[in-house]
Amino acid sequence: MHFDVKPVDLAALVNEAREASAVFVQRFDLEIDVVGGERPVWVDTDANRIMQVLNNLLTNAAKFSGAGRKITVALEQLDDSVRISVTDQGAGIPLGEQHKIFQRFADMTNSDRTAKGGTGLGLSISKAIVDMLGGTIGFKSIEGQGTTFHFTLPMRSDISDTVPGAARMRHAG
Repeated sequence: MHFDVKPVDLAALVNEAREASAVFVQRFDLEIDVVGGERPVWVDTDANRIMQVLNNLLTNAAKFSGAGRKITVALEQLDDSVRISVTDQGAGIPLGEQHKIFQRFADMTNSDRTAKGGTGLGLSISKAIVDMLGGTIGFKSIEGQGTTFHFTLPMRSDISDTVPGAARMRHAG
């Protein structure tokens, strides 16, 4: 995989992914809320690859949420990283199948690829992208309540040197 790493405003990217999900919002009668995407959050990453991860997570959340439900995308700055979470209100992932969630072509008992679409590669590819960008990816799921997929990316340590006004934005309260 080729990566084009440069300074990226992750908040803008999250909001762009939300807008790009309009088809799924309409098709599945959903609402997508973004929490924490009001101010710029700068990271060194590949914008296209992170958009691919966000699209995979949002698409899965849309497929498994159920009509009339809400998906929440949260952006949170931690000490030295940024965490992005995508939470759905779907059926959750069965406990006995959670160990295979990032495997290629993994089929879950509550996953009907014919009806919902997909290749079974999205989460595996997302994990590879996040890992290669120095981040981590994981999830928490409760059957009958939903699933939260989250990934972290390292924060830029020298952002003020490359993006005018960024130090002010990063530390703004």
